[in-house]
Amino acid sequence: MSSTNSNSLFSIFLSGIQFERLRVLDVGGGFGETYLELKSSIKREFDYCILEFPRTAIDAQRMYIENPDLRYISNFDDVTFTPDVVYFGSSLQYFEKYQSVLERVAKLNPQYVVISDTPMGDMGTFVCAQVNMPQVVIPRWIFDRHEIVNIFAKLNYKLMHESFLYYPFHNFDNYPLSYRNTYHSNLVFQINSTAARN
Repeated sequence: MSSTNSNSLFSIFLSGIQFERLRVLDVGGGFGETYLELKSSIKREFDYCILEFPRTAIDAQRMYIENPDLRYISNFDDVTFTPDVVYFGSSLQYFEKYQSVLERVAKLNPQYVVISDTPMGDMGTFVCAQVNMPQVVIPRWIFDRHEIVNIFAKLNYKLMHESFLYYPFHNFDNYPLSYRNTYHSNLVFQINSTAARN
């Protein structure tokens, strides 16, 4: 689900984090495209965990059988470390109960949460149909940016970075005018300094 642009942005972000060994939880990381990008660009040790649907997790783990720093799981309860970073690479919009997912992530107490390549705007959150694959309709959220920021504020995280990706082929020209001003956004949240970490 992740694009090359968002992978590169995440790689640049991680290269500036000063942890001896990076611990990353990639939520919805597919077949490990982001992992491969980081592996080739960051010259540091890291532990990488991808949370995916069970079938995808089983098939993907077979591909990486000789990579001890990568592990696939299908449930938040299977996370075995306190992640430094939780990454949503164009995946949050596909979770039906996204609020619960974000609350579950906050309980892991990561230093940072990165949400990249995710559709957002300044209108109320709504769901639409993704129809870019023949004979497949996928429901996905278009988030109210303020709602996401407020959710994180309640979870004791502050917004420290915001940027946008420009995709002219992703548009809402057939929607009412108030819904057309949406972007594929990158947001980085950092835990407030008053919050204790393990």
